[in-house]
Amino acid sequence: MRTIKGLNYIQAECQTVDFENKTLKVEETFTKEIYQVPYDKLIIAPGMRSRTFGTPGVDKANHVYFLKNLWDARMIRTRLMECFERAANPFLPADERRRLLTFIVVGGGPTSVEFAGELNQFIKEDVKKWYPELYLQSRIKIVEVGKELLSSFSLDIQDYVRNKFLKDKMEIVTEVSVKNIARNDRNQTLVELSNGQVEPYGLMVWSTGVESIPFVKNLDLEQDVNGRIYIDDRLQVRDHPDVYAMGDCAIIEDKPYPPVAQVANQQATYLGKQFNKCHKKMAKLETCAPFKYTHRGQMASIGKNKSVVDTRNIGEQSLPGAK
Repeated sequence: MRTIKGLNYIQAECQTVDFENKTLKVEETFTKEIYQVPYDKLIIAPGMRSRTFGTPGVDKANHVYFLKNLWDARMIRTRLMECFERAANPFLPADERRRLLTFIVVGGGPTSVEFAGELNQFIKEDVKKWYPELYLQSRIKIVEVGKELLSSFSLDIQDYVRNKFLKDKMEIVTEVSVKNIARNDRNQTLVELSNGQVEPYGLMVWSTGVESIPFVKNLDLEQDVNGRIYIDDRLQVRDHPDVYAMGDCAIIEDKPYPPVAQVANQQATYLGKQFNKCHKKMAKLETCAPFKYTHRGQMASIGKNKSVVDTRNIGEQSLPGAK
């Protein structure tokens, strides 16, 4: 498919890479046809997936919802509305209604905080119109293994977000992890926490950091303990002069930038510019200037058209909490 002059787009899943013969084995998304795609230069940038820490029950269908792409968002909204629709049944037992209207967010990073804030706003502004007798019975509970939400932000921002969420009647449980997720004999979903608490719930959204995807783990490339591909300061993969990696799946050993969007965005801009410069000058990318990351601050939406912004270290080549 041609979308831009000089650019061909193929919607397919890459299964393996033959670095010696410089080809990709891919499966076409719709027809499932398997074929080979040759390359001159290869950029690996598939991102990562949500980290589950091997918690029992997380990977079971309908136990947990992740928040990584548009499909996840649609599934979450569908499940959320299903919980309210079922809870509206006047003949439903009180404990089952409480379970259905209990929404648990696992993780205290920016994604979790933003989701919790938007969920709270959605319930109070939209669900309130549709189910006025139910919205006040809903509960939002955030479970975080660390001491505070938004641990990479400044302390005053952490305090502000905690106080705002508590004012909005959200429950915040810190220094607690999820031990197990299962169903009881009534087919109700339950979460067991490390503090011994067992909580029935209607919806759980899991956002506790990222880990390498199987495709990257299976590549015959040098990786760190977290499965991130080692690259140099020109984003070139070790021992592979025509292969580059960027974003969450890659790491410069002496500059471990965090897996956030602004790092990947700057790396993509850098690679595009350097490829164009080297092509015009018939030069090798190894001779171009190395990549330099510039921190542009951190921001997290907390609902009701409000956000928090951490302006520390703006303009520097580091990020609080990066290591």
